[in-house]
Amino acid sequence: MDLSVEVEADLYPDPWPHLPAELRESILTQPGLTWQDLVHLSQTCRSQRQWMFHPARQTGLLWQIHAGRAYPLLLNTSSPSSGEPINWLARLQIRHRCQIRTLNTLQSFSGRFFHRLDLSNDEIDEALQSLEDDFDIHDLVDAFETFLTRPDQRSHLTSHYYAQKVVQRIKHRLDTPYWQAFPDQLENQEVCHEAQIYLQAAVRLCQWFRTETRITFTPIQNKVDGIRSRVIEVLELTQPDHPVLERYRQHQTQTHPYALSDLKRLILVVNQVLFEEEQFQGNDQAYYQPENSFLHELLERKLGIPISLCLLYMIVVLDLGVDVAPLNFPRHFLIRIQPSEGAEATLYLDAFAKGRLLGISDLRRMTTFPLQSDMLSPVGPLDLFRRMTRNLTAFYTGASENSGSLESYSDLRSCFELMILLGGENEIPEFALIKTYLQLNINHRQIRQELDRYQRIMERNGPGPMGAVIQTMKRIVQGQEEAITTDATKVEVKTRSLLRDASDQFGYGRLCVGLICQHKMYDYKCVVYGWDPTCVASRSWILQMGVNKLPHGADQPFCNVLVEDGSIRYAAEDNLEPVPSDSMIAHPLAGKYFSSHNGRVYIPNQELQKVYPEDLDVLNAFLFSPLPYVKQ
Repeated sequence: MDLSVEVEADLYPDPWPHLPAELRESILTQPGLTWQDLVHLSQTCRSQRQWMFHPARQTGLLWQIHAGRAYPLLLNTSSPSSGEPINWLARLQIRHRCQIRTLNTLQSFSGRFFHRLDLSNDEIDEALQSLEDDFDIHDLVDAFETFLTRPDQRSHLTSHYYAQKVVQRIKHRLDTPYWQAFPDQLENQEVCHEAQIYLQAAVRLCQWFRTETRITFTPIQNKVDGIRSRVIEVLELTQPDHPVLERYRQHQTQTHPYALSDLKRLILVVNQVLFEEEQFQGNDQAYYQPENSFLHELLERKLGIPISLCLLYMIVVLDLGVDVAPLNFPRHFLIRIQPSEGAEATLYLDAFAKGRLLGISDLRRMTTFPLQSDMLSPVGPLDLFRRMTRNLTAFYTGASENSGSLESYSDLRSCFELMILLGGENEIPEFALIKTYLQLNINHRQIRQELDRYQRIMERNGPGPMGAVIQTMKRIVQGQEEAITTDATKVEVKTRSLLRDASDQFGYGRLCVGLICQHKMYDYKCVVYGWDPTCVASRSWILQMGVNKLPHGADQPFCNVLVEDGSIRYAAEDNLEPVPSDSMIAHPLAGKYFSSHNGRVYIPNQELQKVYPEDLDVLNAFLFSPLPYVKQ
């Protein structure tokens, strides 16, 4: 027996058990350590395990720090109503199980919905049911959002694609009660003087349309408060006698009848801060882009349109007690500011023109219609956000007609769903939503319910042309449902042997799914996600696109490609040149077909490999031996 070992152990005992708890916690919460490291460490020693999992640690700083490090939103957890401390270890364990379950759910989606253009609400709700039984809905949102915010955007593309669908559905469900109550909340309120109502609705609008981005209220409010604080700071330096200052110091935000001269002095300062210091401006170059309508993007990009700039202007000055209201002026949104002197002294402000004050003669020149009193009547938040939604609807309608992309139809769907919640004087949104659902081949149960409602109305009002339209739509729904059932059991497999004749005769058949290519004529970059041995498009399309003018016309492979502008195109192999690229193709459907991007090409996911079982070998051959794939 080696006595020197025992002597050395006695001389240098293990110091860890004798360290103060605060020092142990400090060591175990050092940057770089994860909660998994703590679990592994606990398995090395029973006393260590007992100390780490003691109730005092579970509710203390040790597990709170690791819970927040792994899942930051856990730190927003409210204390139990019983007043007991939060068990951070238990919260971390539940949240981790939630993460694993959400991953399993997403991995099942590709096999179930690969052949679907989009996902129906009922299909997502059914998939979420067991998760919602076991986990808090906000934990689920956080878990699915982690797939959208991964640092490595080249991997897990398929999980990212389906996570976007799920997050959109959950967030819309959570926000629906707010928008349903919005019209009733403001029904008897012609003019609203509460900045918080405008601000909250503006943030909710961003969340409704930008579900892939984690948008929260507090950072946006802090930016707006910062602008307002700067206005106060400039006032104190330049106009210390201004009446706004005293009311602001006393936290009086109620509307106050300021004199005309005081309002003009205030407007000068607000314009200085917003348009000179902060450099907000109207986006003349890309007026109709949807980014101009969203408050969080306006605060970031400093570019907007009349309605969004007016909204920001009002939110800033409302809490200063200014009697300000939106003016739903034809074709150009304005702000009405009311001084204490009465209606004759009313001010009209154009935020798009950097806060320019307008007179009646200016207003007459801004419209092709005779100027009427109702054009100068202020409106409330409901009409403002209805108009913002109509603006977005107009943009996405044009985008869907021009590109036909899934993303534009999905955004259009969000527009119509929100328009219905906000209410209106007609039923155009409902009927337009039905057509959008049909275009996306989703939500057939909701379509049937709406068509039945229309049919009952038609029966009460007597026969008319709409009856035939409704019956036609019902037949389309039935056909789509039957096709979904058929597609679920039918997989068309395409092997490379289909390309053999074209390859032997003309040297074709070098392209495969996953290759990034550049179009020789139109210069766009794209990724191949499917191919046909010859062109299967209609004769009229072939003539219209000039396919017959190509060296081998339609008798060559044609590829389905996802284009960098978000569109989907059908291109001849003659026109596509492989260009392995480190840059990814920013297309919303990339994750539907590909699992990752390896720095040169896209890797087909399991479902796409079932359709093109031999293309992965061709893709690998291209990566390691590119020269044979250059057409001679």
